[in-house]
Amino acid sequence: MLHRRQLALAVLAACVGTTLQAQEAVRDDGTTITWEGAIASGRLVRTDNVNGEVRIVAGLHDRVVLKGTRIVRRGDGTLVRAEVVRRSDGGVTVCVLWPGQRCDEHGTRGSSRERSWRDLQVTMNLVLEVPAGAPIHAETVNGRVVVTQATASVKAESVNGDVEID
Repeated sequence: MLHRRQLALAVLAACVGTTLQAQEAVRDDGTTITWEGAIASGRLVRTDNVNGEVRIVAGLHDRVVLKGTRIVRRGDGTLVRAEVVRRSDGGVTVCVLWPGQRCDEHGTRGSSRERSWRDLQVTMNLVLEVPAGAPIHAETVNGRVVVTQATASVKAESVNGDVEID
C-alpha cells in the first residue's frame, strides 16, 4: 500500500513538474515586462493580446526578446500580466492575461466576462524581436499589429486596429 502511494505521488510530481517547465518566468516591475529565450530555427512565435499594440521586429540572433509596457489608467494594473509558454513544437506563445484567463501554447483561454475587468483600464504594448525564419502569429483585440522584416510566414490580426506587415 505504501509503495502505491509513493508511486502515485512520484507520478503526480512528475506531471506537475512537466507542466511548470512549460511556463517561463517573465520579469515584471509593475510597468515594464521582459523575457528572453532561445528557440529552435523555424519555430512559431505566437502573441495573444487583448488591449494594446503588438510589434514584431527581426532579431539578430536565435532568441526571442520580449519587452512590454503596461499603462494603467484605472484599477490594479498588476491584475493584467504577461505569460510565456513553451510550445510543444519548440516555439513560444506570449499571452497578456486578464483576471480569469490562462495561457497555453494555443493562446489565451478562459472567460473574458470576469466581473473585475470592469474596474480595469490597462493597456499592455508588446515588442518582440524574433529570429530569422520564425513563423509569426500575432493577435490583439484592441490595438495595432505591426510586423517588420519578417522572413517567414505571418498571420496578423486585430479586431479594432490596423495591421501592418512589411
